[in-house]
Amino acid sequence: MKRILTGLVLIFSVLGLIISGYSLAAHYDTNLYEVCTVNETFDCSSVNASEYSVIFGVPVAFLGIIGYAVIAILLLIFLIRKSIQVLQWSVAISVGALLFSFYLSGIEAFVLYKWCLFCVASQ
Repeated sequence: MKRILTGLVLIFSVLGLIISGYSLAAHYDTNLYEVCTVNETFDCSSVNASEYSVIFGVPVAFLGIIGYAVIAILLLIFLIRKSIQVLQWSVAISVGALLFSFYLSGIEAFVLYKWCLFCVASQ
């Protein structure tokens, strides 16, 4: 069961990595977000171009790439070495990422009043 759960989390990490990669590309080329901009409420280009899409000069999507990559690498190491410490690190990083996702969702809901479908899928 633990191996199946680890495999599922690994798959979701890779999917998050792909979505974050696309979001980073769209951060620099807003035309890529046309597939995600549905109306005024679901407007990826507005969310990704907002002042909240960058932290200390680093795009949030890039932070997502780093986070998902680290989680995926740690899970691969766990599958090979069976080290509980590696698993604990991946859980700790995942919890931190979840809390950061709550913050970003709060920005979308209560500050921007807009949602990015790719951002929500990544979270």
